[in-house]
Amino acid sequence: MGRVSRQALGWLVGATLVSSVANGPHAVAVAAWLGPFLWLRALHMLPVRTGAVLGGLFYSAATMVAARGMIPVPTWLYVLTAVAIGMGALVPYALQRSLSPRLPTTMIPLLLPTLATALEFIGGRVSPFGSFGAIAYTQMGCLTLLQFAALVGLPGITFLVYVPAALAHWLLDHQPLRPQVRMGLACTLLLFLGVWSFGQVKLRPSMPPTPSVSIAIVSSPHQERLSQLLAPAYTGGDPSAVDWSAALPQGTVVIRDLLQRSESAARAGARIIVWPETAAIVATEDEPALQKAAGHLAREQGVYLAVALGVVRHRQRPWPDSDGALDNKMILLDPQGNVVAQYRKSIPVPGPEAALLVPGGGAIPIVNTRYGRLAMAICFDLDFPHLLRRAAGADILLVAAQDWAGISSYHAEMSRLRAIEGGFAVVRATHFGRDLVVDAQGRVLSAQDDAAITAQTDRGLRAEVPTQGHATLYSRCGDVLGWLAVAAMLLMIGAALVRSARDRTRHINPSPETPRPCGTEAPHATRS
Repeated sequence: MGRVSRQALGWLVGATLVSSVANGPHAVAVAAWLGPFLWLRALHMLPVRTGAVLGGLFYSAATMVAARGMIPVPTWLYVLTAVAIGMGALVPYALQRSLSPRLPTTMIPLLLPTLATALEFIGGRVSPFGSFGAIAYTQMGCLTLLQFAALVGLPGITFLVYVPAALAHWLLDHQPLRPQVRMGLACTLLLFLGVWSFGQVKLRPSMPPTPSVSIAIVSSPHQERLSQLLAPAYTGGDPSAVDWSAALPQGTVVIRDLLQRSESAARAGARIIVWPETAAIVATEDEPALQKAAGHLAREQGVYLAVALGVVRHRQRPWPDSDGALDNKMILLDPQGNVVAQYRKSIPVPGPEAALLVPGGGAIPIVNTRYGRLAMAICFDLDFPHLLRRAAGADILLVAAQDWAGISSYHAEMSRLRAIEGGFAVVRATHFGRDLVVDAQGRVLSAQDDAAITAQTDRGLRAEVPTQGHATLYSRCGDVLGWLAVAAMLLMIGAALVRSARDRTRHINPSPETPRPCGTEAPHATRS
């Protein structure tokens, strides 16, 4: 192996090691900034095709480490999934390697940030897993930077993360002219200074302080047994695998316990109470009785009660295509005991859950209350920023969720970006995960690990939540930057293809030699 190959291999190994901690539940924030630079250096030492194949395999290995525990599938399927993700993650680098020789030097620093932003944005819109894996989720420790999402959403954070790596690579590899260097450094400095200043202003405490309301998250220790009984349906997507003669009575036990704990939370001062996803499991014919009991509690205690329930419609196959075996929804009862809003989960998790549910229409209800405007969403819905933009104008988003250990912390952190983008507080009630309450700037007001709580505790979380949100540019204008990045990517590819075609034409048909006046000789001609 030659010297250059050894160097390239060293850069590839370094990039792989850094990328193995650059994303996922164990992400190190600085690694997300360093990884792109290492991949650029490695791939530019290899031929385009070799780099694409070898780099994809190395990136796949990094993905297997970074995503461990997040994808609950058999080992062989996990490996295939990691390879697919790794190969896809290398695409912007492979395109940058291929396109950069065909573009003007001054355009090259913008090439990788544009490609990475555009491709991540497209992936988030077409992938059944939404924004999972977006680079912005690795930066949750820097709220000042993340406030930029209130203007342009996730694409803005992605662009920022890739800019320093692209600029450093440009300075080292292309040796631009001094005026170009000064311009590139000045523009980058102004960009980050502007983003940082905007974040600092948004994080300033409001004066006077915003009014708040006491909100409680209530769950039951008996739900663990209920989840075990329902597991066969969520494993294979077939409700007939569940012993309903045991599951439905256990659901009654859970509901009774949830009502008792909700009453205790109300007496302790909570004015809004939220249950985790499908906390109450009832048969279709028993749903009215549940609503009546919940309405009585809300009326007696004068609270808003967000009940998350799973209504069992069909217990065996087949069932009508227009109706699911399970209806995963939330209902909001006001202090008079009336149902003022209902919401059905809009995006089921791909796999068995999607086989069990018929998704809702995606219309997120917003209810005017004495404690601000309340909206509702369920778990996986929050992974799709374009869906949560429909909650624009809300002050507090009530979320019912259910996770597993491998994603609990990561999934909870994702909801903080939805708060920043939408300008509303988020109250996320979770079972087998992390309960989380954040304000409209993504600051954590209260949190607890539901999975670590024992049956001896009250299994409740209380927080004082601001009742006034604020409008954001992103909630009004949406993914303008994402679409601009896609357009810019296509223009760059088009410009590179045009230049490549012109170069081929000149090579095949070189321009004729410039004619000279009669009697003159070409410069440096040899006399006979």
